[in-house]
Amino acid sequence: MHERERNRLAKTQTALLLAASDMDQAAAAARVLQTEKDGVLARALETAIAVSYMRPFTGEAPGRLPDAYVPTGSPDAGYDSDLKALRDKTYAHTDKASGRKTSLKIAVREGDVVNVEWSEEWVPLPREALPSLIEFFERQRDRFRSEAASIHVQLHGLGPQQA
Repeated sequence: MHERERNRLAKTQTALLLAASDMDQAAAAARVLQTEKDGVLARALETAIAVSYMRPFTGEAPGRLPDAYVPTGSPDAGYDSDLKALRDKTYAHTDKASGRKTSLKIAVREGDVVNVEWSEEWVPLPREALPSLIEFFERQRDRFRSEAASIHVQLHGLGPQQA
């Protein structure tokens, strides 16, 4: 095998293993989110889900996967496009369409002392969708690990035979 091809495969293998870890992180955040009641922590977990999922498909090497690994044309393509939109519009940026709103009002005024209250609103991830998302992340993780193992065999063979 040509050295350039070996290097390409090694980089892809690294990206796949990092992507598998990202899928584990997204699934872990989704598992905790299923029962989380604290709104601030729920927002952080939702952000972690979207960002962890999208990390392998954005940025640069060594972590970015080749486009061939984006789940297009499969039943999982909907998850991918939904999570990408959430990451881009809601969690990584504050766009007009993000669903985020905030308000501030005077709660108590006592002479020169003014106490204010503020609140933030957002459109949360539907909790009923979390089990399906967790399964999706696990399928992606398993696919990435399997591909990384296949590349390992291409680069190094099967290794010593066990008796």
